[in-house]
Amino acid sequence: MQVNQYAFRTYDCSYAGCPLYGTGSQIAALTSDLFRLIGNDNLLAWLYDQPAALHQIMAYLRDDRLVYYRWLEAEKLLGWNNDVELVGSGSPGYTTRLPQPDSGEHARLQDLWIWMESQETTMISPRMFANFFLPYMADVARLFGRVYYGCCEPVHDRWERITAAIPNIGAASISPWCDMHSMGQKLSGQIVFSRKPKPWLISGDTPDWDGLEQDLDETLAAAGSCLEIIFRDVYRVADRRSLRRWTELVRSRIGGAVVGFLLAPGALFLLISSS
Repeated sequence: MQVNQYAFRTYDCSYAGCPLYGTGSQIAALTSDLFRLIGNDNLLAWLYDQPAALHQIMAYLRDDRLVYYRWLEAEKLLGWNNDVELVGSGSPGYTTRLPQPDSGEHARLQDLWIWMESQETTMISPRMFANFFLPYMADVARLFGRVYYGCCEPVHDRWERITAAIPNIGAASISPWCDMHSMGQKLSGQIVFSRKPKPWLISGDTPDWDGLEQDLDETLAAAGSCLEIIFRDVYRVADRRSLRRWTELVRSRIGGAVVGFLLAPGALFLLISSS
């Protein structure tokens, strides 16, 4: 099958002298697809009632995604995503780890980030998650150079199982439901601590500035030296000046500098440079 590469996004800029085109944002949320296929009740009940069928569906979803990504690569429809391209839960893909040293004119899967998450399985035990879902997710992640893992789900109770199956994780989403201090120890400055502050604290007509300061101080204490902050789901901020005030609060607390920020619908992204 031949596809016109210019049907995808075409960039006027270049990377290392090479033209950029294709799709750079890749997500492999297999359990999200599963949820849409069988519904939440079946997703939970089939763990007990239809375990073989659940494995078959997950294998089908994995195989479908593998074929799709390999097709994009073969048709040269992949775009570089180690720059401002959002590669995870609001996270830009800036990294010096990608592309691979032997990369050429066209992006390959091994040159790219992939976003992997599983919000639909938070109520499932870590052991059952590792049995029914994680192996299929890992098969897809293995194609890519780096993995951004997580979204809103807490991952602290299953992180060791995740990293054992997916060793090429470069960033982890630390949502308000995550045990920040536990994850800070587990990431130990080797994986980006991609923090999502509590959006309800800044929402409405009267933001809770004491709560915002406490949340930020706890984040800085837990994260260590490898931190980014992505203030997502700020749709109910009554006064946009609150976002400026919060940004200045971050600047006053960190030992380095806010080296960049991006305001997008529903999110404020800060890139943090640690001392």
